[in-house]
Amino acid sequence: MVWQKPNPPRCRAMTIAFSPDDNKLFLGAEDRQIWTISLHKPTSGLNKLPTAWSLVDEELFKDDDAIDRTVALVPWRMAFDADLKHIAVSYRGSPMAVWSIEPPELINHCFRQQSDLEIGNGWTVVDQIQWQPHTEEILGLYQGGHVFKWHPYDNIQQELKVGASIIACNPEGTLFVTGDHVGTIKLFHYEDFSIIYHLSFDGSVRDLAFSPDSKRLFDIRGQSCNVWEPNALIRLDETDEPTSEVGSEVGSAPISEIVADIRDPITALAVHSGGHYHAVGNDCGVISIIGTDPKTKDGNGAVELLTSPSMMTVTDLNWSQDGNHLACGFLTGVIDILSVVPPSKENPDWGHKPISQIKMEIDGGMGKFLLNHDGTLLFVEKGSSVDVWSVESQTIIASQAKTRFGPPRQWMKHPTDPSVLLAFEPDTIKAYSWTGLEEVLSWDIERTSTSVESPVATQTSGDKPNGEFKDETTLVIKSSAAQHILMHSTHKTSQTSHTKVTQIFDTSRISTRSPSAGTTITAITIPPEVQSQVEIPLGVLPRKGLVFLDKEYWMCSYNAMSRSKNEKVVRHFFMPKDWLNMDCLRLCTLLGNGLVMMPKNGEVAVLTSALVIPGR
Repeated sequence: MVWQKPNPPRCRAMTIAFSPDDNKLFLGAEDRQIWTISLHKPTSGLNKLPTAWSLVDEELFKDDDAIDRTVALVPWRMAFDADLKHIAVSYRGSPMAVWSIEPPELINHCFRQQSDLEIGNGWTVVDQIQWQPHTEEILGLYQGGHVFKWHPYDNIQQELKVGASIIACNPEGTLFVTGDHVGTIKLFHYEDFSIIYHLSFDGSVRDLAFSPDSKRLFDIRGQSCNVWEPNALIRLDETDEPTSEVGSEVGSAPISEIVADIRDPITALAVHSGGHYHAVGNDCGVISIIGTDPKTKDGNGAVELLTSPSMMTVTDLNWSQDGNHLACGFLTGVIDILSVVPPSKENPDWGHKPISQIKMEIDGGMGKFLLNHDGTLLFVEKGSSVDVWSVESQTIIASQAKTRFGPPRQWMKHPTDPSVLLAFEPDTIKAYSWTGLEEVLSWDIERTSTSVESPVATQTSGDKPNGEFKDETTLVIKSSAAQHILMHSTHKTSQTSHTKVTQIFDTSRISTRSPSAGTTITAITIPPEVQSQVEIPLGVLPRKGLVFLDKEYWMCSYNAMSRSKNEKVVRHFFMPKDWLNMDCLRLCTLLGNGLVMMPKNGEVAVLTSALVIPGR
């Protein structure tokens, strides 16, 4: 905040505007007064008074006798023009009035033409007032949804029956847009009120605005701000013809009509590391396959694979390492295992066949599940245990109870040994057999930098007095490319204090078959000045290093594996603000070729940048 000042006593602001030179602030108040205040700090000295509100002129809004009866003239809406020479005021009980500010003089009242009246008193309440940026005309919205423009000096008025609840004019004054309670946006030429664009989208429109270059529209519906870029605005921007000619030409062309659907949000995403297709699931139980290979005709396209009969949320998805089987988890605790058949020359469509269905009691919630290399075994993490199921017999063949107060643990499939699962802990990596969950190897983690603190394991509830915050440590494991695995830990010591540690492991050092397997593994750590920038780690790429979103949600990379001491964080692009939904960011995925997959509005965007590795 750069400036703050309380309103004048017992004064509620109806409209606020800066002076043309930005040195003063003007306030139109509910008490039918206009107040002004300087934005400059007072110069120190004995005779210098602090900045205070002052009345512009006490004669403003006096003697407003538009109708032949006494009414309480309490302002309903107010608006200054661009030069602060005029102010328009609408009332509930009287016609809208326009005043000159200097000198204080009533210019005119806005009465409707008799043919446009819905009632017989000659005027209608004005619900919204906007001054045309470059003339002395007013663009307004009558109660009932009719849009009008009116010149207070020559009293010329034009009206449009459109059923609007909100209006906005573009900075040039050549276009205006309307929105309504059922979600419709309509774009018009200001000059002749001809419509050029019509968009339908669910949700009542609460506010509207043009971008400064008039190429985009912004609207607010519910808790979201939507950004639209109609082709009609692009065409108008690209033409070199004068405004009036543009209006007649585009106005005579067919109206652009768009119906935008609200799609069910994406809730799960599974990357198939061996190919260019991946699985996504949504909030209504629909599972689709998307392609990310630009060389194929279905690149970036989505093909619906199946819909759950229960239509319950897809909670997780996981591919077998051979890419032929897909495990699909639902909110009901059911996991379906499918055999998935990609398109071929003989059959151009995706195919699938149910292999098995595993139903389980969810005690404390169902966590991660993993399908083994050929889809015959399923690892499931639950609240109290981790289990391995036989897909064919639908029975548990191995189980391990969770320790209540042990260190946090994250599981993943071994990148090169299909018979082994890896369990990552803050200071240890352990290998377990798929068939029996027996521990077969372990590696103690050593760190390359002593300046980075070791993640701390979760303490027991008895370590802290009752009522105090219990230490918590969470782990995130990412494996974008086969060469490296990323472990990111967050250790909270209070509600506001936490420590983050990002570590990178060379997968060749986690071999289960070399003579020196086990004992210790050295983690590549991130310097504190880089670690402080990491908000959401995404993975590790060859020659690019660590890829992450920073605290301002820029996509960044840092080559932690480089021996150079001059390595810097490289910013590649930033995520649009309307994409910053935590549910979507949680599913943001880095592929091994440098593409980034990001769910948005029920679809998955595939983002390309300088991170992309050519030929992969």
